[in-house]
Amino acid sequence: ALPISSCVPSLSNRIIQDLSEACFSCLKGALDVPRLYRRTNKEMPSKASPYVDNALKPLQQIQTEYKDLVNVSIIHLWLGGALSESTQKYYETVSDVLNSVKKMEESLKRLKQARKTASSTISSSRSNSDDDKIRLQLALDVEHFGEEMQKIGRA
Repeated sequence: ALPISSCVPSLSNRIIQDLSEACFSCLKGALDVPRLYRRTNKEMPSKASPYVDNALKPLQQIQTEYKDLVNVSIIHLWLGGALSESTQKYYETVSDVLNSVKKMEESLKRLKQARKTASSTISSSRSNSDDDKIRLQLALDVEHFGEEMQKIGRA
């Protein structure tokens, strides 16, 4: 029979993978940001989206619920691994969203130039402000995610 200590690395890897997936499943909320602002006349965003806090809940839970059961250095290993993986995926997701917003913006500009009518000028300027709202919301989300990650790292 193998000693239990030989199982720790594979168990840790599995815990990191599960935590990362739980975290990123919420961070995919970034994909919904354009839909929330495009053609909705919503106000400019002023705070991070709820998906950011939801994404960090599994990590905060591990930190609080297991602090008396598991060595703190192991918890930090789990949290660091999960944050590293989910942050990389989040970065890729936000980059994809920003690229698609830019493409949409460029398409609308080409459409506006092709039409050169007053009505398309109005809708295009609204669309641009929608794009600005999307960018601002994502910036607020990413900034909040970074701040909350630092808090987790200090706890």
